[in-house]
Amino acid sequence: MTNTYETFCRRCNETTEHYINGGHCKCCKKTISAVQAYDIVDNTGLPLIDAMDTARFKASVYKLLNTETGEYYIGSTSQKLSIKLSGHISYAKRSTSSTPLVNMLQEVIMLDKLKSITLEPLSVVEFTLDTRYGVKNKLMAIENGYIRCSKDDPLCLNTL
Repeated sequence: MTNTYETFCRRCNETTEHYINGGHCKCCKKTISAVQAYDIVDNTGLPLIDAMDTARFKASVYKLLNTETGEYYIGSTSQKLSIKLSGHISYAKRSTSSTPLVNMLQEVIMLDKLKSITLEPLSVVEFTLDTRYGVKNKLMAIENGYIRCSKDDPLCLNTL
């Protein structure tokens, strides 16, 4: 038995069936899929199911901050910031590398002080799924600018 649910296709303005693991609108035959990792600009609180070619998303240059020590790391992502933070923490838990960021996160995890870690956007860039690969270059340029401005700060964990 195939699991389907009813959804609304924004391209053809029709109610259609959608397969749980992906599929096509029965009316316009375009691919429809759920986007969960991206932060939607016009977020109505509803999951974005279709109109992938026209939806706008947010990518961020962010600061991961240890509020107890003041140490911080500057990075960039096209994912939701909450997903990125979870990824950093998960990586630090299983990592054997000793980068400054991993060391700081491992210490926070060991001391059970994860609440002292915050992730805040420094700069936000909008993108569509068609432009998501080009936005990475733009984010890297912005991120490098922030890192260059912080290069003499001993609390900055980034290196150029």
